[in-house]
Amino acid sequence: MMKFSYIEDIFKKFNVINIHFQGANTNSLDLNDKVYAFSRKLALWKAKVEQNNIEMFTNTTQCVKNYKTEKQHVRVLFITTDNYLVMLTENF
Repeated sequence: MMKFSYIEDIFKKFNVINIHFQGANTNSLDLNDKVYAFSRKLALWKAKVEQNNIEMFTNTTQCVKNYKTEKQHVRVLFITTDNYLVMLTENF
């Protein structure tokens, strides 16, 4: 459940940037700025996850708090999230 909640969170963030790309008055400079800002957010999120902080992923945070999860499962979530953010940063 925790991994699915993370995927939901990250796709919500992709949807927000996608909506910005579809604006009527967009130009290449604005789009470039948005892509750069999002790539910086990915790097920031990765640094936060390395510090065991996932507050920027609201559903994931709620899932960890609401369910009586074992520490090993939470640790796997942090490792998986970190790996996924590395991949996104490299490919974005």
